[in-house]
Amino acid sequence: MNKQRPFRLKLGAMCLALAFSLPAVAAKDLPTSTTDGLVLKKQTEDGAVYLLEDASFAAYDKVAVSDVMISFKKDWLRDHNRNIRSPANRVTDQDMVAIKEKMAEEFYAVFEKELNAGGFPTTNSAAADVLLVQPNIINLDIFAPTVNPASRANTYAGATGEMTLVLELYDSVSGAIMARAIDFEVVGENDLGHMASRSANLAAYNETLEGWAKRLVKALDRAKSTGAN
Repeated sequence: MNKQRPFRLKLGAMCLALAFSLPAVAAKDLPTSTTDGLVLKKQTEDGAVYLLEDASFAAYDKVAVSDVMISFKKDWLRDHNRNIRSPANRVTDQDMVAIKEKMAEEFYAVFEKELNAGGFPTTNSAAADVLLVQPNIINLDIFAPTVNPASRANTYAGATGEMTLVLELYDSVSGAIMARAIDFEVVGENDLGHMASRSANLAAYNETLEGWAKRLVKALDRAKSTGAN
């Protein structure tokens, strides 16, 4: 059943996130501030956090999760199909749409579960105590997608893929941006390798989502308890 999501704001995040490719970006290449008023507060090899100066999250005890936009790495479809001989095993445009729809479904399920469990009930309404979470997954690269379950071809991979999360936090009433976090992840990394399958890919994706969601809950809990950003 489709749930009505909060209104999707226009994202400054995409302009920022697409301006550089994580994790290759060097520290000197990251802007210390953004055109929408955020200041760089934390940076790692794989990501960064921007916050509104002197912003307080103390008033927020509920969260609205807006539509997640999922975009593949540029030319992913062409590059993946280049070495696939059997037409039945090639990824189609329809397969890409189905993958994004399934990933979005899992995203909402995981984030809403973790937020509710962490003491931040989810809602679809704007209010003074509601923080709007605007999620985006960009540069999605699935190394061995399984679009034909009937195929007998076995594919082994050292990881499921790669993707970058761009997460923006807004005041749900005013629409003012409060924070932006960017994080690059290698999904399902395994030194021994594993056989790719739909279930294995989905499990690895969900594990990454759970990690992201738990980190969000921890950050919100810490910000709320201190009354600061």
